[in-house]
Amino acid sequence: MTDKVKRVWKVIKRIIDFTLYVIIGVIVFLVLIQLFQNPGRPQNPSCSSNLKQLGIALYMYAQDYEGYFPDSYESFTNLYSKYASSQVFWCPSDVNNKKVPKTIDNWEIDGENSSRISYEYILGLSKNDVDAVIVRDNTPTNHDGKGVWALFVDGHVDWIPVESEEK
Repeated sequence: MTDKVKRVWKVIKRIIDFTLYVIIGVIVFLVLIQLFQNPGRPQNPSCSSNLKQLGIALYMYAQDYEGYFPDSYESFTNLYSKYASSQVFWCPSDVNNKKVPKTIDNWEIDGENSSRISYEYILGLSKNDVDAVIVRDNTPTNHDGKGVWALFVDGHVDWIPVESEEK
């Protein structure tokens, strides 16, 4: 009877060991899928966080101005004075900006966009254009040429790979 119990115990132990190995393998597989699912997406969340803060600032501005977003690039860059920190206008991955300025008072506006601001503001949008991009990275080179972070009018931020950007 003891030999039979020992054999049954060994079989049960092997089944349990095999089950644990399968569970660990599935967990490793799922983690690897998440890591490699979108290799072009930057892991640094600072840029997307900045865009979310700019989205909040834009909505605060719109509440104060009868539902309208800023109507010029200068009005957009002046958001920092009342609604947002000047640091949110700068992407840490921006190859043109090596140091975050404390203030944007001396940033030059060239009519299209400032060379010192990491983000491009799209004029002429309203709150009804929920699927439209209102602010995005100036250039894909900010993120190793793989794509841009974009703020949509509805307030969400999403990664747009270069392939989608060119279409």
